[in-house]
Amino acid sequence: MRLRLVFALLAVSIVVSIGAVVAIAAPGAVSQAASPNASASSSEYCPAGESDRRKAVLHRFVKHMKANRRKFFRTHHSRKARAHFVKKQLRQLHALQRAAASCD
Repeated sequence: MRLRLVFALLAVSIVVSIGAVVAIAAPGAVSQAASPNASASSSEYCPAGESDRRKAVLHRFVKHMKANRRKFFRTHHSRKARAHFVKKQLRQLHALQRAAASCD
């Protein structure tokens, strides 16, 4: 029983020391290893016309944003509901912008 504990502590200390050496030697490697933005390229393959379609969807969304907000505000007077709508609208706008930019 005592021998198992010694081996377990030894294994843990080896792993921790290796992690410390890697963190000191290459600090960027540890922080960016699990990052979703750590890929080599930020653009993706898009078939012919996909980039134009994404830009058109984005343009159409931006064009109707103000009217949609005005229509929602006309029927919903709660500050909480309005704030939720605006946050949701901005999240959708940013998602469409990222989609259009990734296809360039």
